[in-house]
Amino acid sequence: MIGILKKVINFYRYIENNKSVEMLPNSSLGNLEEIGNLSLVELKDRFEWGIEDINDVLNIELSDDYIPYLGLIFNKIDWKVHGLKHEFDYVYGGYDVTKLSAALAEPTDDFWKATNQMMKYTPDIEELKALNTLAPFIIQEANHAEYGCFIHEKGVFPHKICFYDELARYPMNLTLDEYFDAMFDSCAIALWQYFYIDPEEIIENSKGYTTERWNNIINMDLPKNTPRIEGILKHMTNISEILPMLFPDKDFSYHQDRVEQLKAKL
Repeated sequence: MIGILKKVINFYRYIENNKSVEMLPNSSLGNLEEIGNLSLVELKDRFEWGIEDINDVLNIELSDDYIPYLGLIFNKIDWKVHGLKHEFDYVYGGYDVTKLSAALAEPTDDFWKATNQMMKYTPDIEELKALNTLAPFIIQEANHAEYGCFIHEKGVFPHKICFYDELARYPMNLTLDEYFDAMFDSCAIALWQYFYIDPEEIIENSKGYTTERWNNIINMDLPKNTPRIEGILKHMTNISEILPMLFPDKDFSYHQDRVEQLKAKL
């Protein structure tokens, strides 16, 4: 079984069998176990149309490293926990792989507009240009506005990756493989991405944003106009304490260190 497909299946089974969390019934491997048994040649045949589209649009030859990712169709994990012995007594995690093949090919210029309507915020010209270079390939949860996105820049491939969170954009110095590894290492807990963003980028790119609406998504009772950086730090602190409670077999010292690094910059 090819690397990423095996990792996804193993992670799904890990969450499914973990008695500390509840995996929700909308979670699904799709047909990943079938696809996972295909060879690279068979995967290329199966996703020939998608590969050709990406190659034509970007004028590239898609490398073999990307082919298995095209098999992540209808792959979704949704888990939650209620009643934690912690001030943050409800937490959730998971992900939903969206149209990764299409996201590789070209940007999606309207995915952020639902957020814009709800937050009643209109991007300026430069922000709009930046937003229109993004293509989401994975979402935290339906009806939320946290995406892993490819950044489409003319003549640049592989695409850089950023984290989009309620109109704010944070560059992530990760490859696609590293993005998924980081997500699994964080058990896909909500907003895990902040642990893999440079603290100075978090501070700079959070300027001008508050915890309005974002506050509801992460279930924290902060005043409406609290600067978002304060909410991010509180959330990261909570998560660094909660992860070892839910997944005691894993080492989360990295996450705890990143909280201290962000504190040191504030």
